[in-house]
Amino acid sequence: MLRYALRPANLFTATSLFCGLYSIMLSAGATSGDSQVLFQAAILIMVAGLFDMLDGPVARITRTQSDFGIQFDSLADVVSFGVAPGVLLYKWGLDTFGGWGFFFAFLFTLAGALRLARFNVQTGHSDPRFSTGLTITSAGMMVAALVIHHHHVKPGELANHLTVLAFALLLSYLMVSNVRFRTTKWFRPNLATMVGVALFVFGVLAINILFDVTFVFVAIGYTYIGWGLLEEVVRVGRRAARRGATWYAGGLGASHDPGYGDEDDEDDEEPEPRAL
Repeated sequence: MLRYALRPANLFTATSLFCGLYSIMLSAGATSGDSQVLFQAAILIMVAGLFDMLDGPVARITRTQSDFGIQFDSLADVVSFGVAPGVLLYKWGLDTFGGWGFFFAFLFTLAGALRLARFNVQTGHSDPRFSTGLTITSAGMMVAALVIHHHHVKPGELANHLTVLAFALLLSYLMVSNVRFRTTKWFRPNLATMVGVALFVFGVLAINILFDVTFVFVAIGYTYIGWGLLEEVVRVGRRAARRGATWYAGGLGASHDPGYGDEDDEDDEEPEPRAL
């Protein structure tokens, strides 16, 4: 066990898990409208996201990838980006709905767990450059980004709780949807890349802390989600156009075929695999 636990990548994962647990403790102990404590809990989720983003490249660079690391990372993600943002959502803007607010917070956590389960099943059988559905890490960090932005713009109790509810439902849906989002697998990890990414993330954190430009977090998150949705619309449109062209060409060819219209004719296209 120590041989696995002391590997550099797993230490990064453990640090992410620590930040997630600490965030849960802060959110759970916060009172309604205690924006300072909720702000600290959100910052911890963002830091957890940084370590979660780096554990994979660290594993590849040190050549210590293992099935143990994959499972450990998923379990840590459930806590840091499923449970922690769920508790934060409830304390920040869903507690006003009472039992229903708890249900919607649970729905977010459940969607994240289902997203991870699907990822684990599809590992090795899908394009690693894309994720099917919004990753739980991205969803959790989006929640944290909004809490941080709200704290700097208007500290105190939230005014519009319905907006938080709609936001939570949107993220929950995107996690279990078939919308594809780009992943970090688009670039090859190396020491220079990791240092550059780390400096960029810490630079964004420093800018937000020093100059209160917290909208940067929200803008990055919305841009990422919007880009994924735009690519999905284009992809679905192209697929529909190809199917329409195939149907049209097949119809013209079949109109001169004496056997056209027989009941034994079958669609030449293979059925699409069902999404898990």
